[in-house]
Amino acid sequence: MHATISNLVDAMNAHDGERMAAWFTPDYRSEQPTHPNREYVGRDTLATIWGDLFRAVPDLTGEVVAEVPDGANVWVEWYWHGHYTDGSPFEMRGMARTELTEDGLVAAQRLYGELVDHEGPAIEEAERQLREPAH
Repeated sequence: MHATISNLVDAMNAHDGERMAAWFTPDYRSEQPTHPNREYVGRDTLATIWGDLFRAVPDLTGEVVAEVPDGANVWVEWYWHGHYTDGSPFEMRGMARTELTEDGLVAAQRLYGELVDHEGPAIEEAERQLREPAH
């Protein structure tokens, strides 16, 4: 595993948003192409978001499912899981193209992540929904 990604996993699983943020550049860019309103800049924002998540999901665990280095980028498939404070399950999966600086800090990420939906429509209904405009 890439050293920076390994350090992020360790900080994440220690529930330490500030330690995580130390692996990002001050002007870190978070892009979320399927949710453009969620994009932001700054490792301080990242630390706040993750700190809030650690409080909401106190047993959060982050796992790297797969990783592919590609020059200054690392493609990472993530699996995050745990339980909300009320005991209900939290489960999220995603992919991130992680852009690294020469000194190993995260400069930017393009994130594609969603909560796992075990009760959603089967493939036939999901495909039908893709073919029809939403109203």
